[in-house]
Amino acid sequence: MSNTTQLVTPLAELTGEASVVIQASADAVYDYLASFGRHSEWNKNIYKVWQTTSGPIAVGARFKAMEGAPPAAIGKQMKALAQVMKGMLTGAKAFSEAEITALEPHHRIAWVGIFPKSKGEFNRAEWEIALTPMGNATRVVQRFRYLPQTPAARQMLAALGDADGIAQACAVNLNHLKQRLEQRRLQFA
Repeated sequence: MSNTTQLVTPLAELTGEASVVIQASADAVYDYLASFGRHSEWNKNIYKVWQTTSGPIAVGARFKAMEGAPPAAIGKQMKALAQVMKGMLTGAKAFSEAEITALEPHHRIAWVGIFPKSKGEFNRAEWEIALTPMGNATRVVQRFRYLPQTPAARQMLAALGDADGIAQACAVNLNHLKQRLEQRRLQFA
């Protein structure tokens, strides 16, 4: 992400959350999630993630990702991708950029993600994953705050069902995370 990016007033902020209980310790869940390069293993709309800054994963570390549409009905995905294509025709890049904004071991991870344009941003989102230990399990809550920077980004979010649709996609991904971590737990038990 560029340090010179200027924010514009977003078009209708969207917020929401999804949660799941995973039969794994908060330590195990945190360690897996803090490895950002592994997000494509559980997040169905991320194909590849790579770190663009040197050094360890820490607050301020930056990443790029190749992404597709979030898990949703095919018609919603196609409508959303049409808006992304419209954005690309006006300078939006074919990748997202993220910067870690919080790493609280075994409790919380947060980052800001953008889809950059040649000048400014196509879309911006703030993400947080909060972990609450529950005996041998962990409650995982994923929160989002979308700040669309362009009319096409706003229409993309509307095509996905706005905040409810994004929350449903988050729930699908969290359930995939649950399956992955619980399967790993059984393998190493």
